[in-house]
Amino acid sequence: MVSDTMFDPTTTTSGAHTLTYTFTDGNGCINSATDDITVDPLPIVLLNLDGDKMCSDADPLLLSGASPTGGVYTLNGQTLVSDKIDPSNTGDGVLKITYTYTDSQGCVSSMNDNFTVNPAPNADLGPNEEVCKFLDVVMTVPESGMRYLWNTGWTKQSYPTNKSGYYVVSVTNPLTNCSSTDFNTLSQGSGLFVDLGDSKQNICEGTPLVLNISSYDKIVWSGNTALNGTSYTSNKTETIDVFVLDAKGCFGVDIVWTNFVNKIDFELRTDTTICEGANDIVLLDIANEGVTVEWNDGSTDLEYQTIYAGEYTATITDAFGCTAQDTVSLRDSCSVITITMPNIFTPNYNSVNNYMRPLEMEEEPDPQMIMRNLGHIRFSACNRWGVLVYVIEGRLPKWDGRGPNGLPCADGTYFWKLDYIGLTDEVHNENGFVKLLRTIQY
Repeated sequence: MVSDTMFDPTTTTSGAHTLTYTFTDGNGCINSATDDITVDPLPIVLLNLDGDKMCSDADPLLLSGASPTGGVYTLNGQTLVSDKIDPSNTGDGVLKITYTYTDSQGCVSSMNDNFTVNPAPNADLGPNEEVCKFLDVVMTVPESGMRYLWNTGWTKQSYPTNKSGYYVVSVTNPLTNCSSTDFNTLSQGSGLFVDLGDSKQNICEGTPLVLNISSYDKIVWSGNTALNGTSYTSNKTETIDVFVLDAKGCFGVDIVWTNFVNKIDFELRTDTTICEGANDIVLLDIANEGVTVEWNDGSTDLEYQTIYAGEYTATITDAFGCTAQDTVSLRDSCSVITITMPNIFTPNYNSVNNYMRPLEMEEEPDPQMIMRNLGHIRFSACNRWGVLVYVIEGRLPKWDGRGPNGLPCADGTYFWKLDYIGLTDEVHNENGFVKLLRTIQY
């Protein structure tokens, strides 16, 4: 019996079935029609995978063991390419495999089975290393609880050695039987380079020798394990050696022979004075033998002359490279300058006593020398009525008897005033009278 015009093949058996349709009209008249329908059976699908596990580093596996043949394998709804499981794409764990078959009538049936991808053990030995004879390198497989086999026959997780070579380890998970292999190359480490400088070094008195090296895992100076820092200080004649060891067991050594040199006895002359304006010369010489010298101005003369005040520093160096230094101070100190004015001059153009000028210039000394010893100078002359007829400042006076208008002044007595300051800061305020006499020639 079919109700609601629906035929459900799942409630019937497979095979041929006759369907009858009956209709009754409003008058109670009945009529019917029949038709045949065939229900085909679902295909019988069997899935019993030949292998249900593999290791994550294995090659892709072709699935088999399903019937009838010609169906499709899927994993999580995705069709497996060429019916193969590729563990590099699936990841580790339990996988649900579905096999679906469609027969010639279009009937579909499927069956599920589980497949396990087991992880391969981690056999990574890390990067290649150097090995030195004073310390073992320990190569360790990261994963514990495995079976281990080294190419040396060693069967433990860690392998210590101080020998260079090529090492291979095979690691097997005893539960899954998955295996991994890794290798490491240990090369022979070179000796550590330690440089203390020249093998023979002088120690100048007052300047200890300090030897410095880089930091290492172990440092021993001159066989004394208590001396294990990165520096060593010496102030005597001795033999110094250093032994260093790094974390790989590589070592290095160096040695120095020291020679203690007594302090140089060096002294320049005592401090003194110099008069720059008078062109004084002071000699500074080096009495020590077998030395070189450098002055603070870069000069290398053993006999050094100067005409200027100031501080002069000499640094001498002996044959051992030891140095000594001394400084001498030259203070500028000049004699007091005295300027004396005449009481008469005759500007009559006969080349004798034609100017009123300092008597100190009669012997024609260098006026610049006098001026270098003066800080300030001013000279003026007035007639008997107090009219200024001549003035000069910043230079030595040299009055030719003419007034401001350039005309000769009349014979007579004139009042003069001279103010000047010497380099020793002495102040002079001089004044007096001078007689001007001339014979006018036309």
